[in-house]
Amino acid sequence: MVERDPDGYLQAVGIIKKYFSEGQPLAREKEIFDVVSANRGISEASARKILGQLQLHASQLDSKRIEIKKSNLIKDVNYTFGQDFFSVHRVPEYRLLASVQMLVERYRQNTTNLTEDVDRIQLEEALIRFMTTPVHNKNSSASGQKVDGLVASLAMRKFEDRYSGVLSESQKKTIRRFMNYSMTSNKEQFMREMEEEKQSLLQKIKESRSLKVFSEDKVMSTRLDEASNALAKLSNLTSEDSVQELLLYHRLVAEIDSNE
Repeated sequence: MVERDPDGYLQAVGIIKKYFSEGQPLAREKEIFDVVSANRGISEASARKILGQLQLHASQLDSKRIEIKKSNLIKDVNYTFGQDFFSVHRVPEYRLLASVQMLVERYRQNTTNLTEDVDRIQLEEALIRFMTTPVHNKNSSASGQKVDGLVASLAMRKFEDRYSGVLSESQKKTIRRFMNYSMTSNKEQFMREMEEEKQSLLQKIKESRSLKVFSEDKVMSTRLDEASNALAKLSNLTSEDSVQELLLYHRLVAEIDSNE
């Protein structure tokens, strides 16, 4: 990016030194990413031992301080190179980095939630496959998947901004499923989960038809029917657009429930 740009080079080096010099919180977290990237073609046993050490290392990091530093880093990059920096420049192996980041966050949470545990296991298995596959196998790259894993991992923030920082549990569950699909590419499982969500939402909307607000207001009743018909016709449930549509329907159902 800064090739033949002396000023840009010096600015970039300054930012890197500020946030990633030895002893800095982000430097300690970056070690985790470096270890995963550097260990390729190793045995499964070695890969699992490495993940065990990564979990120990991640649990010892100050997550609150790290998040503050990351926020400041993003501000510095945007101020120095422009607000569109992250949309213009592709990060090499971004999918691998997104996978590692999400696993680190799971390790930090240290919860006993079943869904979170399953997410963690799926991420661990994906990274084990990455580390046990030789470098020369181009198909092994975590960035070679069809869906943009980094976009999926940032989707939560995007939707939080859109809905004033509030997401329902059902919406969070949908996004987690999409993130898992992005990392594992298990299309069959994701399609099944999304179809179940769709049918559940259709049933809830159908049950809402008998509420007073719809039975007494013809306009509202018509709009509810239109929403139901649009949801029933929703196809290609594995696309990001469809996931966004389902999130809107979850919000619709939540609003109906709150006004009962």
